[in-house]
Amino acid sequence: MRFILVALLLAACASPSPTPTPTTATRTIHGTLELVGRAAAAVEDVCYGYEGYDDIKTGTQVTVADQGGTLIGTGSLGRGVLNEDRTRCTFPFIIHGLPDATFYAIEVSRRGELTYSAAEMEQMDWRVAFTLGD
Repeated sequence: MRFILVALLLAACASPSPTPTPTTATRTIHGTLELVGRAAAAVEDVCYGYEGYDDIKTGTQVTVADQGGTLIGTGSLGRGVLNEDRTRCTFPFIIHGLPDATFYAIEVSRRGELTYSAAEMEQMDWRVAFTLGD
């Protein structure tokens, strides 16, 4: 019996430890989209885009692509907040779990991409702000 116990202990000591799996760094982008002027409308305190900006509202898709154009993250606009003088509506968004990339191309709805390098994103503390309207 001792022989089996010693053999098991020796086998356990001789077997290599499992190699830890490398983890992929992930990033989170915090952003806002602000509608200004006649582009912003509200019913009570609920904001939305008006006329040519009617695609901008709570739930509108936000996408992030890398330098090769590969989609690496999605999110959506949160509830818009109307400012006190009712001339601006600000929609927040957060996109979690983005892998490291050389460039990040961020697009809200069909409004065209705004592209930032990884260094620019670091400098901006992973926060972006967009403005639409007249």
